[in-house]
Amino acid sequence: MPFGQEISCNLLHIARVYAAVANGGRLVTPHVVRESEGMQGGRNGVDQKSDGEQVIRIANGHPLAAVTGNDRFRDAAQQVYVTGSFWCSAVPMSAAVATINKLRATGAIATMEAMGQRLREGLELQARAHDLPLRQTGPVQMPMIMFDDDPDFLLGNRFVQEALRRGVYMHPWHNMFLSAAHQPADIDRVLEVTDAALKQVAGISERRQPAKAAQ
Repeated sequence: MPFGQEISCNLLHIARVYAAVANGGRLVTPHVVRESEGMQGGRNGVDQKSDGEQVIRIANGHPLAAVTGNDRFRDAAQQVYVTGSFWCSAVPMSAAVATINKLRATGAIATMEAMGQRLREGLELQARAHDLPLRQTGPVQMPMIMFDDDPDFLLGNRFVQEALRRGVYMHPWHNMFLSAAHQPADIDRVLEVTDAALKQVAGISERRQPAKAAQ
């Protein structure tokens, strides 16, 4: 079960942002320059300054970049759900479009949804059998599995530890991501492991009940 985030911001973008902050909110267009020649003919290292473009100050006086654009794009943008970190480069965006087209052509999205539903239903049945208050949220292909009344993640951590001992890597408080490579046999193997893991968690949960009753 993979999970994670991404940063699609190249070094030039990052350098430009830092430069804007360092220059009092002035956004300077980067240039590749080897050296500069002074009025007297001498050549020196690069020390030229640019007035640059003033970045709108909207964060309590601190420089902060703001999303701007043509109003005609607003309606389309409101219809799109996007999750991620920094998408500032054309290369990862082009790769994303190619990936979406491939997913549509191969029926991968339907496969991920079916496998996610298989996992969710199996976990729900197991939780009932072990009398555990399991909470599953998010789209079925991006499951997040947590336990009620578990603010310190004691049960969640024990669950993923027991699963890892049996060969399945999961996360105690973050969304996970199914892929088109997952097949019914893979999900069934995961459920075999989670059943054993939930049995161990049930033992912890039972030992915590008397303390709760005493309070």
